[in-house]
Amino acid sequence: MLTQLLEELSQNRHRELVIVSGETHWAWQQAENLMSHFDEFLVLSKHHNLGIWPEHNHQLLGQEYPAAIYDYNSGLLPDKFATLAGTIKAGGLLVIVMPKMADFVSFKDNGFDIFQSANFQSAKTSLFNQYIQQRLPELPCLIVEQGKTPKYNRSALNQTKPSISQLELVKRFSHRVIAKGKIPLLISADRGRGKSAALGLIAAELVKQNKRVLICASQRNATMSAFKHFKLSIEDREYEKHFDYIAPDALVSNKPQCDVLLIDEAATLPIPILKTFINNYPRVIFATTIHGYEGTGRGFSLRFIPYLKKHFKHFEQQHLTRPIRFSDGDPLESCINDMLLLNADFKDVRSDPKTPINFSKITQLQLLENHQLLNQVFALLVTAHYQTTANDFRHLLDSNNLAIYIAEQDNELVGTALISLEGSFNEELATQVIAGQRRPRGHLLAQTVGQLSGHISDLAKSYARIMRIAVHPDKRRQSIGSQLIEFAENDLQNIDCIGTSFGAQSDLVEFWQQAQFVPIKLGYKRDKASAEHAMVMIKSADILWQNSLTDRFSQQLDHQLPRAFSELECNIILHSLVTQPVFSIEQDKQEITRFIRGEILFEHVYSALYRNIRITPQTLVELEIISRSLLIRLVLQGQPLESVAYELKINGKKQLQQQLKSAVSTWFDITCLN
Repeated sequence: MLTQLLEELSQNRHRELVIVSGETHWAWQQAENLMSHFDEFLVLSKHHNLGIWPEHNHQLLGQEYPAAIYDYNSGLLPDKFATLAGTIKAGGLLVIVMPKMADFVSFKDNGFDIFQSANFQSAKTSLFNQYIQQRLPELPCLIVEQGKTPKYNRSALNQTKPSISQLELVKRFSHRVIAKGKIPLLISADRGRGKSAALGLIAAELVKQNKRVLICASQRNATMSAFKHFKLSIEDREYEKHFDYIAPDALVSNKPQCDVLLIDEAATLPIPILKTFINNYPRVIFATTIHGYEGTGRGFSLRFIPYLKKHFKHFEQQHLTRPIRFSDGDPLESCINDMLLLNADFKDVRSDPKTPINFSKITQLQLLENHQLLNQVFALLVTAHYQTTANDFRHLLDSNNLAIYIAEQDNELVGTALISLEGSFNEELATQVIAGQRRPRGHLLAQTVGQLSGHISDLAKSYARIMRIAVHPDKRRQSIGSQLIEFAENDLQNIDCIGTSFGAQSDLVEFWQQAQFVPIKLGYKRDKASAEHAMVMIKSADILWQNSLTDRFSQQLDHQLPRAFSELECNIILHSLVTQPVFSIEQDKQEITRFIRGEILFEHVYSALYRNIRITPQTLVELEIISRSLLIRLVLQGQPLESVAYELKINGKKQLQQQLKSAVSTWFDITCLN
């Protein structure tokens, strides 16, 4: 069977998934026998002597192997598994070494704990593993199970419509981007269709015409294929200096000059940022994966493409369907897409808008028992957030602190919300968190509040963080999202605080404000991948406690607007100015003390230092020259850390932080605050 299979794969330029299930020694023996048919292969395992286990998935991107083994016991991390599948060449095999199928009801792989939140009882079983067990018999793969006859599920070839070839696309887009004015162009494709390679070839054509080209992606490694094909297409090495990578945050902040801007994996970036790129650069070519583990392109298709069509009359999109490394109808691609819901797509809704909407809370077990509902829930989540990945699918089934809510109309899913339950720390754990010694997994909101306030009692509170809220595209602007939040709030009666964290966009801030949420934190630095500032907003029945957090946020915002937030969108600033700052000497004293202890960063104590140095400027005279200069330059003048370190000849960020803490400590000892 194997000989025949390898001949068919080679002839059809296909790849195959092979499941080897049984006792550990037996299963590895079978997998190694399979690998003996290949000159080269890769083993992803924490246990095998030939195995490697890359910490980051992008370390695998751009690699190619005739065959590979994935050790299920090491932890089936969907993103890593899907990335490995993308490296297999035509005619190759991807082998999964698994335990006995019968053991999957209670089986927990080494990846299970990654999806368990600390401070909560671990889930008794892995529903994700049970889902995989249920799906395997339906997939187009070869199943080799100990004690049983091998089973081979053949799949029919998927016929695709002819599309523009890669070379035709390169020629067309290279000409259009130069010949026309402000016309954004888009290359879309599923994985393995060569869109990144096409960007590299386009860049090569453009630099030969003396054009300066920049390529942007959330990860530098994602552009490896583009640079590889760029270098293969140029003879003069001088051209290389005309083609560079730039991170999204640097592109937004620095606005470097270029003739053409290329955006790879555009769907992994927020849509407002993509619009900014179009405004700043006249010639932009976007490329994105529609389905895949880099982040979904479904929300991109629903929201950004219509925007381009509406505002740019001559906008052009070309979709690549012909695979580069393998042929159409590839069984491995079909398996991975089905197994990990990479092709999850929502159904059109036909419900009567006048029909009442039913809101309910569902369990993860209900999702496991209803694959159609599971598919629809995940499909909606995919449309709602630009960085949804395959790992989020496992989190949906295996997380031990997740509450799931859905909205249905005429028995059709029209909305869903995922809420993370957090907090309730004991005194010992809370003390360690405040001191910066512990960062328990799965408690983003609780730890954020504890870090802001410095109070152990705040970490004893119970929190609910709204991780995702998604409404069917056909049902948006009908208050379904707001009603979902209200239903969840009423259901979570024993929660002290409900909140959310997201990349700050004016429409999102306004949405949460209308739901009576208030901002308590805005990240000082843009996220490198999304180029957005992270915002945290909360809602609590304890208004006095809530106001204490918003007051502190307002104080810091006032001092940071001309510094960290000098380029923040005006509407975000408008929605963030929620209260008139109320100052407290006691709060200032507490924050300065926490900074000296190393519990919070300089940015968090900046406003407290500014106010009190301005009140008692004479205290600076008693400091040594370098301490005095540090406080004047950094606090009163708001100069960047890097420039101050250079001026004062301080070597390295660590030494600068130490001297700054020493300066603040000495100043604090001699002020009236002490």
